[in-house]
Amino acid sequence: VFAKALPPGSGIGDVPANVLILLDKSGSMSARMTSGAGVYYPESSAFDSNGDVYVGQYYTYGIKKFTYSTSQPDTSFGTNGLFRGTGSRGSCPIYYPRAMKVHNGYLYVTQFYGRKVVRINLSTNVCTSIANINYYSSTLDIQNDILYVFHRSGVFVRNLSTNTNISCSWSGNLRTYGDFAYGMAVDHTGNNLYLQESSYLNRF
Repeated sequence: VFAKALPPGSGIGDVPANVLILLDKSGSMSARMTSGAGVYYPESSAFDSNGDVYVGQYYTYGIKKFTYSTSQPDTSFGTNGLFRGTGSRGSCPIYYPRAMKVHNGYLYVTQFYGRKVVRINLSTNVCTSIANINYYSSTLDIQNDILYVFHRSGVFVRNLSTNTNISCSWSGNLRTYGDFAYGMAVDHTGNNLYLQESSYLNRF
């Protein structure tokens, strides 16, 4: 807000004020997508090509979708806007969702304690399990139709275009850092993998 100064010797402002109000829907103003207690302990998030946001919640509290254009929950997603899967030990659980990413119309989700990697068809809301992980899975990324998932015993890799798994080996500190990674990214070439572990960013 900008206003003219008071006239000299005057106790009140007797000139019209110049007022500027700026309304900004871009991310620069950090507008909230929802008000109040919209999500319960969010542990992961992803967004689609429309800018809609998916938020994975702690424990068995499921995944919520927020529509960018309205900033409101999408009630057509899951049941009344909440996707819970089929239970903590079912065929397609949403149980401690630790990492998520949208790719080709699917939402891929790692289940930390559910020990699975699942995907949700965003058009039909159908959830399927694509991998059983014997150890806790924490991070994922997708580049060039290749899915990478780190877990406590190594890395799971799958070619999504052919729906076949790729056998991979690792050496050095890759396994050590992968055990406790909190974030992961693969560059567009597929040649470099980045892991965020504790206070370090590692490149392999």
